Amino acid sequence: RELFLEGIARDLVRFVQTERKEKNFEVADHINLSVSGNADFLEAVGAFRGYIMQETLADTLTTDCAAGAETEIADEPVKVSVEKA
Repeated sequence: RELFLEGIARDLVRFVQTERKEKNFEVADHINLSVSGNADFLEAVGAFRGYIMQETLADTLTTDCAAGAETEIADEPVKVSVEKA
C-alpha cells in the first residue's frame, strides 16, 4: 500500500513540475499548491506531504482545489492548482 501511495505522490510531483515549466516559473520560484482528488490521492498527499512540498518548493499545500489543471493520477481524475507564492 505504501508503494502505491508513494507512486501517487511521485506522479503528483512530476505533474506539478510540468505545470511550473509551462508557466515559465524559475527553478527557485516558490509556489502555493492546491490539489483535490479521491480518497487514495488525498491519503497519498497526507502521507507524503513533506516530500511533495520539498520537491516542488511549495510554501503551502492545501486539499481544497476548486479550479485548476485536470489530470489523471492512478487512473483517477485530480485537480492541481500551481501559483507563485
